[in-house]
Amino acid sequence: MRLRRVINKPFEPETLERAVRLLGEAGVIHLKLYLMYGLPHEQDEDLHAMVEMVSRVRRWLLAAHRGRGGTGRLNISLNPFVPKPHTPFECEPMPELSELRRRRDLIIPALRRLGGVRVTGFGPRQAALQCLLDRADESAAELLVDCRGRWPPPAGLLRERVPDMAERVHGSIGADWHAPWRMVDVGVDPDLLDRERERAAAGRTSDPCGPDRCGACGGCKGLTPALNR
Repeated sequence: MRLRRVINKPFEPETLERAVRLLGEAGVIHLKLYLMYGLPHEQDEDLHAMVEMVSRVRRWLLAAHRGRGGTGRLNISLNPFVPKPHTPFECEPMPELSELRRRRDLIIPALRRLGGVRVTGFGPRQAALQCLLDRADESAAELLVDCRGRWPPPAGLLRERVPDMAERVHGSIGADWHAPWRMVDVGVDPDLLDRERERAAAGRTSDPCGPDRCGACGGCKGLTPALNR
């Protein structure tokens, strides 16, 4: 629950349980869950809580099918978190590859021991390369040309063309860093992103936007701004 507050998705376990049971009672046999690891402020206890949540979902689904025959299956799409431009975590560093692999290797065996669970997803290196492209500027053009349609690029080419990849992906990005994507106006106030990042660090959630009030992102014009900014 703590990490759900960090990412501003503070739904209660009872809400998830009701949804799973309703789906099971309606005849849904298989479910797919999309999970991430490597989130900002994540701790090992959060990873264990993730596995326990999947275990509970499995039990709720089995209970809904009891007496109907069949046990169903949970498909888990498990991927590293990749900071995205124009989001509160856009400048957060990704954990080192070794740390991401450690977290992945803590989660996957525990999930598979539950039975009836299939785990898929992309790996830490693919995630790091995705983050590199997200944070790239015009200097990445030569890399993409030299790749000649190959991706991921050969390690030697990557070292040659992007020698500061580790700093870009895993390093600490300060507030004075000139983010290349800021030249694109998506209608979101950068100050809002800074406030949301501070809320996440404090474990405080934000009120949702409604049809007649604005969350102060600037995306919807003509609405009354929220007061708890």
